[in-house]
Order: sequence, then structure tokens, then C-alpha cells
Amino acid sequence: MPDERHCVRCLTDCGFPNVRAAQQPDETNALAARVRSAQDDAASRGTEQVLDRFRNAVKKSRAVRVREFADVYGLVKSDNRLLGTFHDLRGAGLLRPAATEIEASRQSAEPLVFPTITTRSSSPL
Repeated sequence: MPDERHCVRCLTDCGFPNVRAAQQPDETNALAARVRSAQDDAASRGTEQVLDRFRNAVKKSRAVRVREFADVYGLVKSDNRLLGTFHDLRGAGLLRPAATEIEASRQSAEPLVFPTITTRSSSPL
């Protein structure tokens, strides 16, 4: 199944579904087209150096997970505390999303990236 992390027959880890989806030819071709478009746009504006600086900055970037200090401190202090994801906490009824633009974006974008995630409510907030 394309949206499963593990093979349903042998339980082998198949990798993250969103990464596998991003590696499909239609996705890599679409990305290449967007890169060419950005390069052409930068050339037409005379901003190739800005694009190169951006490209170099992205190469040094890292994904981060933002958490409140109290949550991080609790994780460090205890061997028994676990870190739940937004969807874990939401699904368990332990988190209500804030009425913010970022939460509304998360609610609309994440099901497209992670199709197997279900939420208790279909409401964006």
C-alpha cells in the first residue's frame, strides 16, 4: 500500500510514505520543472545571486520540531515520558488546535501529505 510505512505481508520497513511519494517520476519531474521555472525567473530579473544564496542556505537547513519549554523539560527529566505528535494528541482528545492561521493550514495540508492520518473531527479548527 502506498500510504503504509511497513509492508503488510512481511512487515519490512518500506520507508516514509511521503518520501516514497516524492520520489515518484511525476513528482520529481514536477519539481524539476519548478526549479527550471525559478531559475528562468531569477535570470529574467537578474537575481541569480539571490537564488544561489537561497539554495546554499537550504542545503544547511534542518527540520525542527517546535515544542514548549515545559514539554521539552518534561521529556529530559523523565525516562517514562513520551513525545506525542500533533495528531497523536489530537486523536486522543488531549489537544485542541489553536484558532490560528497555521493550525488551519496544518488541518488542510497534512491529510494530503499523510493520507492515513485520521482526526476525530473534520472541522479545520
